[in-house]
Amino acid sequence: MKNFIITCAVFLLVQQGMAACPQTPVVSVYFVNGMNTSLSSARAQTLALEHKVRPSLPTGVTVNFSYSYNANESDTRQIVQVLSQTLNDKSIPYYQWLSNPSSSPALFQTALQSLEVGSTVSSYVKDPDLQTHVQKYAADLAAGKKVVLVAHSQGNFYANRAYEQLASTSLGIVSVGTPSSYTAGNGPYTTLTTDLVIQSILQHRSANTTNGALFLLNVKDNQGHSFRKSYLNGDVSGPKIVSQIVSQITTLPCPAL
Repeated sequence: MKNFIITCAVFLLVQQGMAACPQTPVVSVYFVNGMNTSLSSARAQTLALEHKVRPSLPTGVTVNFSYSYNANESDTRQIVQVLSQTLNDKSIPYYQWLSNPSSSPALFQTALQSLEVGSTVSSYVKDPDLQTHVQKYAADLAAGKKVVLVAHSQGNFYANRAYEQLASTSLGIVSVGTPSSYTAGNGPYTTLTTDLVIQSILQHRSANTTNGALFLLNVKDNQGHSFRKSYLNGDVSGPKIVSQIVSQITTLPCPAL
């Protein structure tokens, strides 16, 4: 009788498409960077993220922090550098121009056409980088680990596409300052009302967070888009992001093995 009950329990777990979490679940948290982020900066932002989140982690869960780097800014950086020199203007609003090229100067439109890129920011996702990310996440899932992606700015396009390729309920996304119109898996997001970069992007998810007046008075981030300065260290946005990450860590089901 006892063996019959155990067999039924295992059968039900298989039917539900998931396995029971091990006694000490393991979760991989990846920071996914946006444009104009060097590799050293991505590492530093990952360490800052871990420093913020780790004190709030539940007991009995092993969480490993890492990053999924993309260097997709190289082409656009070249364009911006050339245009800055040509137009004698160092404050080129390239996010806005990428979002809506038809409203950008002819020089910028010509540069885009010469690179044979698409008409939106999301077109700048480089497939080799994306597939490297997907392979890492797939390996973690195959090893029975939950995966949480903390995506900032353009990194959200990478996170969304990775989620759509893997289609796993054990993979979750926490979006930060997202220019995308959605978060795959309907994951939580935090976008500041003072984020001037995101305000310039068409069809982005509406801003939903405002930091306190005193914080805004002292923060040194003119565009309000910095992952660390404006989001992670924000008096309202920081705790909110940490809470969203912890929620994903605790509520995502373990992968079926």
